[in-house]
Amino acid sequence: MGQPDLYDEAAKSCPALAAVELRYLLDFPGGGAIRPFDHLLASAGGPTSLPEIAPNQIAAILYTSGTTARPKGVTHSHQSLIQIAHVMRCMQLDQNQVAVVISSMAHLVGFGMLFLSGLINGAAVVITRPFDFDSVLDAYARWRCTYTFGLPVMFHGLLQREIVAPRDVSSGRFYYCGGDSVPPALQEAFAPVQGPTIEAYGATEITPLSWNPPGEVRVGSIGRPGGGTAFRLIDSDGHDVKSGEVGEICVKGPHLMLGYWQDRTRQALPCRTAGSIRETWPVATPTAIIGSPGARRRSSSAAEATSPHRRSKPYFAATRPFRKWAWWVAPIPSGVKL
Repeated sequence: MGQPDLYDEAAKSCPALAAVELRYLLDFPGGGAIRPFDHLLASAGGPTSLPEIAPNQIAAILYTSGTTARPKGVTHSHQSLIQIAHVMRCMQLDQNQVAVVISSMAHLVGFGMLFLSGLINGAAVVITRPFDFDSVLDAYARWRCTYTFGLPVMFHGLLQREIVAPRDVSSGRFYYCGGDSVPPALQEAFAPVQGPTIEAYGATEITPLSWNPPGEVRVGSIGRPGGGTAFRLIDSDGHDVKSGEVGEICVKGPHLMLGYWQDRTRQALPCRTAGSIRETWPVATPTAIIGSPGARRRSSSAAEATSPHRRSKPYFAATRPFRKWAWWVAPIPSGVKL
């Protein structure tokens, strides 16, 4: 656990924690059955064998309240996490980047999109404490960071601290922002101080989904799907909408979650196994507009446009502020254990 002060509370709410054989706490001197995190960094003292891991075995459970306000455990497999890294390479997270983690490791952005994907793709990764904006700016100055991904409120905090106490952030190249609607005013203010903000779109269940190509950012647009992700916009009858019309978002991709942990109530789609979920179109609650070539539309909360230079690749704009998505997916297959 990265926050030792939460251990006692977690132990009270989950008595089974006492039965876990290996327990490590960060910044903890150790004692009893609990060991300091530094012990994990020590040499094993000889060759070790690693267990065989099936690609579809659960690797992480990340809780999200979504639009339902009831926490759900999103289960990702080893395969889906590796696929997230492949998609992040499409977003320029590669061996040429120094990525800085500014969000919590309990969230998929920090854990999966930056930390794990950065390591898999060969990037250097700098970890900072969430919402510690001074340490983030110091990291840019010290380690010449080039890449990050965060919430709009985090970008606002970075901007304010950089204005008050400027640091050398000239190394920054990619500032991806998502998790909520990115206000045009924030993008306008952030660009001359630190760099262009690149709005992206995703959810704990499957992320990233779409993003604006660097250098072709359309303010108010969630960009285009990439990395094997496909979008459908459907009407209330389940039919694809026409260009310029508002539709409900449906997505699929190789980095889709397995399902919700121990939740068999959300199974509107007939799936026999977790693998077959990738052949379905899970339904998401937000709506969006697909743009006509060269057109610009504005709804109550966002604007969108299609680049006239890439007419075959439409941009999308969410017409509701993005929070999280409510999904109807296959249950976790029987026999899967944590």
